[in-house]
Amino acid sequence: MNTSIVFFGTLRSTKLLKIILNKNIKNNQFIKCVIRGSKLKKIYNEVYPCLLKTNNTNDIVKAMIVNNLTNNDINRILFFESTEYQLNNIDVEINNKIIKVKFLKMDNKKFKNNYTDENWDYYDWKKKYEQFSCETAKLWMKLYEKYSSNPDNAEKYWPKIINTIKLKYQ
Repeated sequence: MNTSIVFFGTLRSTKLLKIILNKNIKNNQFIKCVIRGSKLKKIYNEVYPCLLKTNNTNDIVKAMIVNNLTNNDINRILFFESTEYQLNNIDVEINNKIIKVKFLKMDNKKFKNNYTDENWDYYDWKKKYEQFSCETAKLWMKLYEKYSSNPDNAEKYWPKIINTIKLKYQ
């Protein structure tokens, strides 16, 4: 069964998505869309955003729907996101038409009030952090086979992965 997911943050990067899925993504269809009534905010000490509902239709988040994702793709994406996100439904707009699609919803308990007032910008992230994110994803996804059934057990490796990549940039 193939699934579609809308990405609004770092996973809009096809470079990063290719690493996470560990395959060529040319067979996936990519559709630009927007999420109305929301903003992307920076999270303290992170390079990825949180989606904040504003209910103001003038607030628009640019996003990308990725179609033709397999169950294995979904499992790899959920592992990458670890326990911080769950699949949920959201309304998006494509050419003035509203459709419902799956998205990765952040665990509100874990991140409530953990975001800044500063807006998160995809192109700023891409310029400053895409390579860093890709390198950390390569190391993190090496844990997939061993820990895919229990990502919580892989979390203990995250600080070492981050520090390993940070050392490359010093």
